[in-house]
Amino acid sequence: MALVVFGWFGHNRYILNGDLGWPQFFSRFFYWSSYVWDGSVNYGYAATRQVSSFHPYALYGFLVQKILPSGAGVQPLFYYVSFAFSGYGMCLLAGELGLAPVGAVLAGFFYMFSPYAAAVAWVPAYGITFPFYSFLPLVLFFFLKYMRTRERGRKALYMLATALSYFGTGFSNPAFFVVFVLLIGAFSGYLLFDSGRPFAAAAADALGYGGLLIALNAFWIFPLLYNVLGEFAGATNQTAGLISDMETVRLNSVSVSDAFGMTGLWALRAGQWVDYYYDWHALLTRSSCIAVGFLVPFLAVLRCAMLKRHPSGVVLLMAGVFLLAVVLNSGYIAGGLLKPAADAIYSVLFLQRAYRAVYLKVGVLLVIPLVVMAAGALEILSRRFGRTGKILLCTAVMGVFLASNARPFVDGTIIKSEGRYLPAAKINIPQEYYDLESYDGGRSLDARYLSLPLPVSYNQMLKWREGGYLGGDFLRSFVARPLVFANDGKKVTSWLVDCINDPHDGCARLFGLLNIKYVLQRRDVAPIWKDYYLVKREIEPAGLRPVMSTRYFTLYDNQDMAGFLPHVYAARSAVLAWNVSEDFSDLIGNPQAHEIRRAVYSYDDSDQRAALELLTRGVLRGGAGAGPILEYKKINPTKYRIRVHHATGTIPLVFSESFDPGWQAFLSNARLPAEPKTAPEISARGDSERAGPAEIQEFLKNGWVTRVGGGFVSKNIQGTIQNDNLPDGAWGETWFRRPIFGNGTHYEANAYANSWLIDTGRLCAAGSGVSSGCVRNPDGSYEYEVVLQYRAQQFFHLGAVVTVLAMLLLLGAGYFAGRIPDPA
Repeated sequence: MALVVFGWFGHNRYILNGDLGWPQFFSRFFYWSSYVWDGSVNYGYAATRQVSSFHPYALYGFLVQKILPSGAGVQPLFYYVSFAFSGYGMCLLAGELGLAPVGAVLAGFFYMFSPYAAAVAWVPAYGITFPFYSFLPLVLFFFLKYMRTRERGRKALYMLATALSYFGTGFSNPAFFVVFVLLIGAFSGYLLFDSGRPFAAAAADALGYGGLLIALNAFWIFPLLYNVLGEFAGATNQTAGLISDMETVRLNSVSVSDAFGMTGLWALRAGQWVDYYYDWHALLTRSSCIAVGFLVPFLAVLRCAMLKRHPSGVVLLMAGVFLLAVVLNSGYIAGGLLKPAADAIYSVLFLQRAYRAVYLKVGVLLVIPLVVMAAGALEILSRRFGRTGKILLCTAVMGVFLASNARPFVDGTIIKSEGRYLPAAKINIPQEYYDLESYDGGRSLDARYLSLPLPVSYNQMLKWREGGYLGGDFLRSFVARPLVFANDGKKVTSWLVDCINDPHDGCARLFGLLNIKYVLQRRDVAPIWKDYYLVKREIEPAGLRPVMSTRYFTLYDNQDMAGFLPHVYAARSAVLAWNVSEDFSDLIGNPQAHEIRRAVYSYDDSDQRAALELLTRGVLRGGAGAGPILEYKKINPTKYRIRVHHATGTIPLVFSESFDPGWQAFLSNARLPAEPKTAPEISARGDSERAGPAEIQEFLKNGWVTRVGGGFVSKNIQGTIQNDNLPDGAWGETWFRRPIFGNGTHYEANAYANSWLIDTGRLCAAGSGVSSGCVRNPDGSYEYEVVLQYRAQQFFHLGAVVTVLAMLLLLGAGYFAGRIPDPA
């Protein structure tokens, strides 16, 4: 039955599935999910939750994409594997729960083609709800086998199978992991009292499973726990001016009748204007289809009614899980006794944020009990018949279900046809975007793109000649540099919008301050969605040179390098401002003045101002040649190496990523190497920002570059030289190190960025404890190296070590246990 998936795709490159869907390039996604800071979106954000996608979702996708001749084949393969295991996994689970083959097959069929399966196959991006739904029964089956076997080798192999199964650990989202833990807790309680084993032995097995599960997921659990407050502190819909999380909980809750029918109000009936999310909306709302859809809950209730004659602890367990699921999915809007329980659960801010998409996150808890109990009822009824009668009964039930509720899966209408405004459409991404990808591949400067118009939230609504697109800007997967495309609620983003809607002299400086080098003006926005964008006009191209113009967009290059600030720079002046004024005059200063290398520090009270005045009094305010020269390399999204040349006084080191206390600056103990005296042969790539041979020779002469090779070396841009030839360094070089001044001079600058006020004299003073990394020049200035690192990444590395060791332990246990007799 799962082979029907291949009929969904046709000749299209991608299928988008839902209002959060986007085309997936797994090589990029694998890279993003390897780091706990996502620098690809706007100005960067803490992404410790995203790391849970690293294994196995991103890893397997990356490997499969490397093996398949076409990257477009990854998506059909993933859908097929997931769809197949949704039915087969439930069949195995039902059999392990005691159902005869007839009941197990029917349970798998009901689960595979349930109305809820249709919803999660569509929304949101593949890799979130659908794989969790598909593989949850399989890993529950592995759990039951682990608990019931007494052979240590088999236990290890079942645990290893859980870890290696498709989406078997993090399920691509910590919220789903919590649901899984909740389910194994319920199953453990059942097994402790119903397995016939001594309580202590069963409890030890359950605790052992829990410990191994945590170890296998340590790669994302460790960084998430370290950064959990920062992860959720500002993460609310209202940040971008949208509805609150509690309002989202209300909208995504379902009525009790829809909970029984597994057809959530939001998932099935929501839409824009008259365009429903599903092409097959009318099909599933027909009275005959609704009647067949309620066959499963009717049979589930019937099985509960049979308890007196056919007692079963499994049915009691399933009924308990279902009642909890009704509270979670319907309690907030149902009233009565359900409302207080739901209010208590969702009053916890963490749960409110994590489970605001209620039906998508916990709807699976409705489906598993219903299909197991319904199949159990049919299995009991089938006992009246012989072998042939059982086959006929099973075939008849499956045929009726297939002809009605399962039709969208079979004929492909689970995915919308082309030409619709809303998502889930087959699309062909126009060639022009691949040309943009090629253009970006020829650039090397560490700078940002701005994609216009900015939407109210994060969704782009694009209309092409062949199809369309709705979702987070998919160009994030096409370009290697950060893409500003979403309304993140920051002041600087609102100022950016104001600048485009009402341009004036200071706007060019704001672009430079935000490290924006390229501007993409879209012309493929669907007119019907024009009111959903903050930017109301096309950008005026003053200072912008068009480098690519197509029917769908124009790409501009910001040629005003005099107003452009690199990703990392040393400010020449420090300005203190009361809470940074509502406009950005404090931020950019006098638009006619030549000095743009400013660091503006906001203070809220007199004590904070006094502390900042003390720290900034040593900042040099010299002429064009004043201040140090920075040589830096972006090693990865969480680590940057900066070599500071000719440093004196206090240096406001500005790092243009969103301010986060997790960013820390470390002084390297390694002394800078002697400067090479000759430049190597320069690449012929046509970057306009690439330094030429004569410029590099000048850099070497002045001691501004300490290492040369075949990598990119930029021009001197505002006192900063990007040098991709610098070493990456050891991955653990900052471990067990104290940050500069205990990170006590780390402040937000320019209303969004990180900044460290580094007093060179104090840093390099003899006896300071860190001065060994400083080299004094004859003129009294200093040379030293600073490593910027996002601290939570270290916990990812630590957790990854624990995860790998746990897998090796399971492999070893599975191998050797078969050769060592188990104790009697």
